[in-house]
Amino acid sequence: MKRLAIINSHLNSQTEICIVAVGRSPIQKAGGEFKNLSATDLAGQIISGTLKKYQIDPSHIQEFYMGCVNSTNLGQNPAKQAALKAGLNDKTNCMSINKLCASAMKALTLGCLSIQSSNTDCVLIGGSESMSNYPYLLSLRNGISNKVRDSLDHDTLQDAVIKENAVKISDHVSSYLKLSKAELDAYAVTSCDLAFSSSDKGKFVKEIIPITLPKTKQIISKDALKSSKTIKSLNPIYKSGTTSSGNACGLNDGASCMVLCSRAKAQKEQWKVLGTIKSFADAEQESRMFPLSPSLAINKALKTSGINITQVDFMELNEPFSCVVLGNAKILNYPVEKINVYGGALSLGHPVGSSGCRIVITLLNILKQEKGRIGVAGICNGAGGATAVVIKVED
Repeated sequence: MKRLAIINSHLNSQTEICIVAVGRSPIQKAGGEFKNLSATDLAGQIISGTLKKYQIDPSHIQEFYMGCVNSTNLGQNPAKQAALKAGLNDKTNCMSINKLCASAMKALTLGCLSIQSSNTDCVLIGGSESMSNYPYLLSLRNGISNKVRDSLDHDTLQDAVIKENAVKISDHVSSYLKLSKAELDAYAVTSCDLAFSSSDKGKFVKEIIPITLPKTKQIISKDALKSSKTIKSLNPIYKSGTTSSGNACGLNDGASCMVLCSRAKAQKEQWKVLGTIKSFADAEQESRMFPLSPSLAINKALKTSGINITQVDFMELNEPFSCVVLGNAKILNYPVEKINVYGGALSLGHPVGSSGCRIVITLLNILKQEKGRIGVAGICNGAGGATAVVIKVED
């Protein structure tokens, strides 16, 4: 029996997924400081900066999975472009992922599966988005047309099946939950104030990799946060709704990445293990309820991990709208006060291809600084989906 226990322990150590490096860019408003940088430019700087910070040679990276929602006009396989810009080996397998807002977290789960299957023992995952550079579309393939489409709306914000944009769906879910605009605004104010306070206290410093602007060589190291000052005075985007630009996130540019590896690889290379991935899950339901899908994915991930939600010290939920956090907290019966304790996307911003990785990085950062051990991150995506991950910091 003792020998069997040793063998099982050895096998488990081989497949345990360890986080050994994390980094994200400051998040900027679309049309702001990063407007002249493409998604692959941003990702390239973040990857190279993160690997340098944690002293990991790029030759260790066997695969790279990168979330990128709107790759129109970026060229073939943005992941490979970013990898090469970061100095990764030409032989690194690269895949670009589009699961809308959950893209980078899906990239994380694919990286975990690759390691668990023993296909690899060290992978890079992440995401990048330049919403500043979303193009307009003009179809001339089959004749002359003057109908111009905005790829922001057509390929990112509007549900392709039910033809409703995300704001309309947010209004629908807020009505379903019986949430007033005052309640949505109050949460948004709290989130924005927490983000400003956390930034002022230097809480984000350990997770941010500064970006250098190529032309001016200016170094950007802080997020462009949205203030809470005008939130309550802003009118709903649709007269009959409750969602406003105050209780919804903005359009943003940013990138993030993580290095994952097996426990055996971390031990061999003597890399410090920051945390471990305990489980992950996807969930889907009807499109008009996508803001509440994180609760489904989180419950599945917790069940797989064998962890009860009462054991979760902190939770990170992406914040495209206030109703996402308020609704999922209610369904999960989890305290809102323990969700997004450093503020969320309502203030920080939501570069859609990156956010799924960014919130896991921030969650790990929170667990470290606030003395927690177990955390859960969840993110919804259009068309009814969500992805969730359970992490644990090292003792």
